[in-house]
Amino acid sequence: MQDASVEYPEYYLKPFHAYSEGNLCWQAAFEAEPATLAMALRVWPQEGLTWDAAQARLRASFLDCISQHISEHQLTPPQSIVDVGCSVGLSTRAIHDRFEAADIVGLDLSPYMLAVAAVRDEQQGVRETGARRYVHGAGEATGMADASVQLGTLSFLIHELPQAATVGACVAPPLRSGHLMRVECACVLVWAKPSSERCERRWRRPMS
Repeated sequence: MQDASVEYPEYYLKPFHAYSEGNLCWQAAFEAEPATLAMALRVWPQEGLTWDAAQARLRASFLDCISQHISEHQLTPPQSIVDVGCSVGLSTRAIHDRFEAADIVGLDLSPYMLAVAAVRDEQQGVRETGARRYVHGAGEATGMADASVQLGTLSFLIHELPQAATVGACVAPPLRSGHLMRVECACVLVWAKPSSERCERRWRRPMS
């Protein structure tokens, strides 16, 4: 699961989320999923949702925007997707469940997170209608060919990066002209096909 040739950005080698080794340790990888599930519960604290119902609603709130955009602009559902900063694969699995026929790559700098993602896939059973794999790599250097991806996603990632990070800009080249990039943070950005009247659409996150 680890690519020894990967070069880590300086910011990724610093302590993060109370872990002295940041995301480059087993403890961070083991605790990532329950921490993410707990985050979803905090979005609707007054509704008494179960953790799985809250997580499903949170993911659907973003994925529905993508599906709506595809429908409104008469786009073909994406057949090739990259999920940058996929962590332990929660976002990757949710995206793949929505676009089952797609080939999807979960990309992350932490081989520990990716190892957990792969095990969780084995435990839950990977859908046979599309290929899903995890790759050790940086969003700043995906290694993907230009115009090779139809949908690029960055889920709850940008707010954790320093301003000097260039992950978002570097995800753009692999995207095919006229296709989509989704960013989940303070808002969701969907880049429409250039010929559309609205070249950028924004949805506020449920936390707002």
